[in-house]
Amino acid sequence: TPHIPWLEIPILPDSDNDGHLIEGPKPKRGDIVIFRYPINEKIHYVKRCVAVGGDYLFVYNKDLYLHPHEGDEFIKQNYPKENIVNIDGILWVKNPYRKNHPGIHNDPEVIDDGRYPQEIFNFGPIVVPKGEFFMMGDNRDHSNDSRFWGSVPYRLIVGKPWFIYFSWDKNYEVRWDRVGKSVEELEEEMKKGDF
Repeated sequence: TPHIPWLEIPILPDSDNDGHLIEGPKPKRGDIVIFRYPINEKIHYVKRCVAVGGDYLFVYNKDLYLHPHEGDEFIKQNYPKENIVNIDGILWVKNPYRKNHPGIHNDPEVIDDGRYPQEIFNFGPIVVPKGEFFMMGDNRDHSNDSRFWGSVPYRLIVGKPWFIYFSWDKNYEVRWDRVGKSVEELEEEMKKGDF
C-alpha cells in the first residue's frame, strides 16, 4: 500500500489487510526482494528469498540446506544432483542458489563489527510459516537477515528491484560502477568475475 514518505501513513485503503492494493506475483525461491524490515517498518531491506511458506531449512557450517514443501520428487526434478543430499531419509538441497545466483556483491567487509553470534552459522531445522518468506543476504557471513528476526510476512513485501538506484561502500563513497545497473546485470558480472 502506498505511504506518505517520512510519515508512513497509508494513502489508500488496504481492503485485504495484507499490505497490498493489487495482488501481484509473490516472491519465489531465489528472487531478490525489497521488503520492509520487520523490526522497523520505515526501513527497506533488499535480500534474497531463500525459502517460502511451508519449506524446511537449516544452516550448518554456513551452508544452507533447503527442503521445499513440494517434497522429494520436486527436488529431484528441479535441482542439480550434485546439490542434493540425503540426511536421515530426507532430501535436502545444499546451497541451492550459489551456482545460478552467486551474489550481487559478496563483500566480506560490508559489515564486520564482530557482533554476529556463531548460532547464525548453525541453526534449525525450521519450517517457514505459510504466507511468509525467509530472506538471507548473499553476503551471508555479514548480513542482518531472517536468521536474526525471522521470516517476513507477505504484508511487508514491497516488490522486486528493477535497478540499483544508489550504492555506497563502507567508506560512504558512491560505487558508480553499480548505479543504474539491474540486479541481473550485477549477477552476470559476478558469474564472469567482473566485479
